[in-house]
Amino acid sequence: MLHALTHITVAKTVLRAGEAENVFPEEAEAELDIRFFPENSKEELLSMLRKYVPKNYGYRFEVKSYLPSTYSSLNTTLYRAIEKTVSEMGYKPLPIFQTGSSDSAWVRQLGIPVYHFMTTRKELEISRIHGTDERIWKEDLLAIVEGYWRLITNLSRV
Repeated sequence: MLHALTHITVAKTVLRAGEAENVFPEEAEAELDIRFFPENSKEELLSMLRKYVPKNYGYRFEVKSYLPSTYSSLNTTLYRAIEKTVSEMGYKPLPIFQTGSSDSAWVRQLGIPVYHFMTTRKELEISRIHGTDERIWKEDLLAIVEGYWRLITNLSRV
């Protein structure tokens, strides 16, 4: 995961080519999932990809979707309220970057800061997140509810 946090990553997620096993395809198509940093533009990413395609091949790039990488400032009223809430509960805030994406990227494009906030008593079981055996401990659910209650209370005092 550290590599994905410090590098642009490119995953070949869909490959299409011929339909018969004994005929070379005239065309091939690849879909790529590219994860990048907020400072990388679409043009920079396309330029980077062109460096890896042989010059004498006929090819074209088509961008099916482009969602710029985003982040929220740590200097906002909401973030300060989150820090206060987490401290009141005996924890230390841990700002992190996630390698995936969420709907928050669309909201941030509107200029609205978004933070993924959760307080738990037990260590998260990272390998279970979004899996078929995903679960949450009862005491963690109660801690999450308490965390949001405290956060709303702290925001009302600002």
